[in-house]
Amino acid sequence: MIMKTLIRTFILFFCRGTLKYNTFVATIQLVNRICDAAMYNTDDSIAKLSWSDFVADIAEPELIQYLKERQLYVNEEVCAEEEM
Repeated sequence: MIMKTLIRTFILFFCRGTLKYNTFVATIQLVNRICDAAMYNTDDSIAKLSWSDFVADIAEPELIQYLKERQLYVNEEVCAEEEM
């Protein structure tokens, strides 16, 4: 019997494992946010989505800490001035 149903499978590979609880939980939370973005946005809106917009409304403390440790989370604008 041949199934003719179209099934879409998305696989995310993480090359390195971790034993750190916070990293594990943050990874699950990040994957959840990526899936939500894919399900609830159009292709055009995802193409226009910036990283800052993507992380703007994160509320999960583990994910926020994870992104801050890697300098990927900025919760306020930074004004920089050039010195002469």
